[in-house]
Amino acid sequence: MRTAELIDSLTETRDGGIDPVHHVTDRAKLAVLVTDMDEHGWVGPPLLVDGEQALTGAHRLVAARETFTPMPRVDIGELCDALGLKWAELRHPDGDIDANLDIAAEHLPTEIADYLGVQN
Repeated sequence: MRTAELIDSLTETRDGGIDPVHHVTDRAKLAVLVTDMDEHGWVGPPLLVDGEQALTGAHRLVAARETFTPMPRVDIGELCDALGLKWAELRHPDGDIDANLDIAAEHLPTEIADYLGVQN
């Protein structure tokens, strides 16, 4: 299965309920995203989440909130299951966001990590 097809098969879209990976650090980037989402809705890959904690897309998440745009998300546990990985065994025991991003970047196939914006 190709990356986009795999991600699409695991994507759930709903409003809110996700904590951003970090605060907005680039107001200009946020402004562009808000304008784009207001006109076109969500464009691009879904957020990667661990439960209700976003691992990617802080600016996209805030832009979606500001424009009342539903947020597509892929849970990393479900993604890992589909890839034959056990996220419960890989993830940081305390749920440390930065550590989990590093772990995801290390274990996810490069094509999938790049598609979802996972960077360590």
